[in-house]
Amino acid sequence: YMEAAGYSTSPEAVRDRARAVAGFLQRFPTLQDWSALSSAEIISCQSGERAFLQYLFLRHVLPMPSEYVLTGRHNLGLMASRLMERETYYRYKEQARRLGYAELTVDRQFGVMVHLMAWAQKPMHGLSNGDVIAFENALAGAVSKEGYKGKRLKHGVPWSWSRDLQEIRNVLLHLGIVRQEASRPRRAKSFAERWAHISVGIRTVMQRYLGQLALVQQPGTLKLEEQHLRRFFSWL
Repeated sequence: YMEAAGYSTSPEAVRDRARAVAGFLQRFPTLQDWSALSSAEIISCQSGERAFLQYLFLRHVLPMPSEYVLTGRHNLGLMASRLMERETYYRYKEQARRLGYAELTVDRQFGVMVHLMAWAQKPMHGLSNGDVIAFENALAGAVSKEGYKGKRLKHGVPWSWSRDLQEIRNVLLHLGIVRQEASRPRRAKSFAERWAHISVGIRTVMQRYLGQLALVQQPGTLKLEEQHLRRFFSWL
């Protein structure tokens, strides 16, 4: 795999990888022995073994523990997009770019989704809303159990992971892989209702201004801009 995916095949690199794999298999004659480790032991695995572990995760030979997920991004997205999940990566990327996500954002999203796939041991087309929710819950459980410090949390998981999972769900929805979750429809307030407490003169100018922005801005950006302006003029 390493050779086919374009990783270094120098004698030194091959020797180092082989040594790491041999040491890993000597310590864990069966892969289930590794799965039985405590959270602390899983997190503290030796750096030389990580490439082999990640290969096993990507091949769905081992499920990726949620504690291990939170130790870092591990370059799983790069490993996957180079060979094993190359077609998946291009399919995901094409749809994400259509939705307006930037190149760097797409690569970040795919890295998180590969973690989801490795954790669930499923290909992208086999994922469901339930898998995304269960993965987020597992991460929240790991955060609570391990007490990760200094992380901004949302729904109990690091904020960046929560954001990326929401974006991934959106892309998977447009790919037809997951379904829109049923929810009770809620009537959105009109512009006039949202700005009712602000003077008519300001309200009229802001409505024209936001109408102009709507021609060039994404809906999410426009909504955020309106919120900022409404707070300012409410204060004023």
